[in-house]
This record gives sequence, C-alpha cells and structure tokens, in this order.
Amino acid sequence: MNIVVPGGSTLGVYGGWFLSGGHFVLASAYGLGSDQALSLQVVTADERLVTADPSTITDLFYALRGGGLGTFGIVASAIVKAYPLLDVAESTVTFVGGNVIVPNVVNNPSSATLGFNSSVSMPVVVENLDNFWRGVNVVYSFRKDMVDGGGTTHSCVSNTGNNTFGFTTTLDILRMSKLDIFKFCNHWLTPLAMGIAVNNTTSTSSSSEGGFPGIASCLFPRSNWGNDTPFNNTIASIRQVVEAGYTFHGINMKPTEHVAQIKKKTDRWRLSWAPTTVGSEVWEVITADGLPTQNGPLCRAQPA
Repeated sequence: MNIVVPGGSTLGVYGGWFLSGGHFVLASAYGLGSDQALSLQVVTADERLVTADPSTITDLFYALRGGGLGTFGIVASAIVKAYPLLDVAESTVTFVGGNVIVPNVVNNPSSATLGFNSSVSMPVVVENLDNFWRGVNVVYSFRKDMVDGGGTTHSCVSNTGNNTFGFTTTLDILRMSKLDIFKFCNHWLTPLAMGIAVNNTTSTSSSSEGGFPGIASCLFPRSNWGNDTPFNNTIASIRQVVEAGYTFHGINMKPTEHVAQIKKKTDRWRLSWAPTTVGSEVWEVITADGLPTQNGPLCRAQPA
C-alpha cells in the first residue's frame, strides 16, 4: 500500500514542523501540518504521559497544533492523517524589471526565492518599471483563485540592486497534468501581455539557492486581496519597501492570548521555554553586553 503523509525535510516532522504550524505545498488541499494530527501522546511538565485529542484534554491538543515547539510538553507519539498517492503539477513565473544588464539576475540568491529550493528559469525582462509592478499586481490579484482551486503558492519581490527588481512566483496544485495547469493558469497569464512576454515552453531545473537569509513569517488577511482599496494599498506598500532596497517578506499580526492561557494551565512552572515561543516573556537570558544572544544564564524576567 502506497500512501502520502505530510511532512518537512528540514526539521523534525512531528516536532518543530508540526508544532510550529507546518506549511507544505499541499496545504491548500489538505491543511497545514498542525491539521494532520488525530491524537498525540505528550509528556507534560509535571512528568505525566497524557493523550490529547479532540475529546480528551482538548485545550492541550489545540495548543500543540501550531502553538510552538518546546512550549507545552514533549510529543512522544502521534496518530496522523494519511492520503493516497497523487500527482502534483507546478508552474513558475519569473520576470525582472528596471536597469537589467545580466539576464540571469534571478539566479542571485537575494533576488528571487529567499533561499528556498525552487525551480527557476531564465526570466522575462521587463524594461518599463511600471509594467513590472503592474505584472506583480496581476499575479497577486489572482491569489484567491489559485488557493481556492486547491493550489499553494509562494512568491518573492526583491530589489537586486542598480534599480533592478525581480519577481518569482510558483504555484503547486494537485491532481493536474501539465496541460491542466497550463489551462488553469492561462486566465492570469494572459493579462501579463500588457508589456510582459509570456513563454510557456522554457525548461526548468531544480536550483538550491544556498545560504538562508533572515526572514520572518506573516499572515495577510484575505480581505486585503478581495477589495480594490486595501489591495492597491498593499501593493503600493510592497513597492515602496522593495524600491527602498529591501526584500518583501511579510507583515506581523497581533496574536491572540488563547494559547498563552493554555500555557499557564499546562506548564504552571514555565519549565518549557524557547526564545520566541508562547510564554517566553517570563524568562530572559542575561548577557554581559546586553545583546539578545543565548550565551548567558536563563533568569526570571524582571517587571518593566
């Protein structure tokens, strides 16, 4: 019997990946990693081995599914969902704009994919910078259609220097053939003809981008992509940031206090700790120079 179980290759599947949310290319169809658990066996701070599931210790089960690793307990085992084997189709669109001199500027690690492994090809060059940003608008305006169709996308807009900008987006969608994904993408590729050449015949190859730069995760509300005013304001903000020399990577959102309350209940002694997880504010690492490193004793945080 051949089955598929979601996971990640860069960290423990039902450790860091699952406990931190767990994104993967089939998330639009199957949910995040945190949605895959059916039942968890957990060692809690008071040295008990407990089972958490939708009907038993439900608050702990809720918190563990994306609430952060090393925070609520140690997951000893997990019963998770499995799926039948399936085909996944991928489409990548890349274009650059501005003072483009080197045609393969997208292969610069800072220009396109922020260190992710991805399929890249020779980019389309857009000489008019306003056309470049109109192209970004077009692709982002179809984001909801892509995910509603069961696809998962990732993209990046980068300032590559010398007033040159790069854009790369990749769509992964299951149960589609090569012809199917061409048809699916055609309704958002066609508008790019406003000044951006579209070529569906370029071969691609896997390219590991090497060093991983600092990034942060973020969540855009769906409403930003459904109404003209917030959408235009969002794109304008992205453009302002990128043209200032930065790489657009996300916007921070205010978290709720729900999992913090579960943390207080399940780990009242605050024994599980990591620098940026739920409840981390009650401890601090004391360093001689005051810099935020982990080279020092862990002490109770003093009230501000």
